[in-house]
Amino acid sequence: MGKPDTTAAFKSFDFYQAMFDGADLYMSFWQPALKGIGRTQLELAQLAAKSGQSTLQWMTQLSTCRSPFDVFNANLKYFETLTAHHRDSAEKLTAAMAKAAEPPPALNVLQIPARSSHDILVLPQDEHEDDHLTRRKVA
Repeated sequence: MGKPDTTAAFKSFDFYQAMFDGADLYMSFWQPALKGIGRTQLELAQLAAKSGQSTLQWMTQLSTCRSPFDVFNANLKYFETLTAHHRDSAEKLTAAMAKAAEPPPALNVLQIPARSSHDILVLPQDEHEDDHLTRRKVA
């Protein structure tokens, strides 16, 4: 038996390599936005977990209250805790949402540098030539 033909395998490998490189390039275009959305969801989940934990502590405190003043203090502490959680999460959530709303780097429009009205080509001068002959305008 002769050697197996490996050129077909290399050709298909090149095709799949190019295909997956294209998919990787496409996904890298959306990666910053998807990361920002993921951070936003994580911040919301963290806020929900903290709020749920505060609610459970509040219910425990309410079950041990003996007077209306204790109920008032438990409610006051509960709403102070919730406000603190929301205040702490607001900055992180805003930063994550701003990151998600940033345009992808490929969409940034670069400014074209200003161009002069014409280009000038300066040739080296010889001693016997005039100055007006050596400066030529280039279109």
